[in-house]
Amino acid sequence: MKIANRGWLSKSLIFAHLMILTDHELILVRDDPESGRMHESFHYGGIWNYIPLHKVQRTSVVLQQNGLVTLVVHLPAEGKIERDFSMSRIEEVKEFSTSVSARRALLPNSSSTTQ
Repeated sequence: MKIANRGWLSKSLIFAHLMILTDHELILVRDDPESGRMHESFHYGGIWNYIPLHKVQRTSVVLQQNGLVTLVVHLPAEGKIERDFSMSRIEEVKEFSTSVSARRALLPNSSSTTQ
């Protein structure tokens, strides 16, 4: 999502990202805004976070005042990873959050909650 488009000047509000849920991991991939390798309107490269599901304490979905919805992945020691989405994706974000919790509940010795 881009804002303040004035000819050549624009600012990305949300960078491209991808979330993958496997049996044992949550994989988060996002554009690297610092990547110097650009071709026209897209970047080469990204940042990949591999999070073992047993490390995910819970997920939450937060509505922001700026019109975005944020998926928060809560980790041990008060750690968290946040990903912003357009409000038009709120149902998909909620569904993904529920899926993470359901998958995590299938792990041995786990308890998870979704807010």
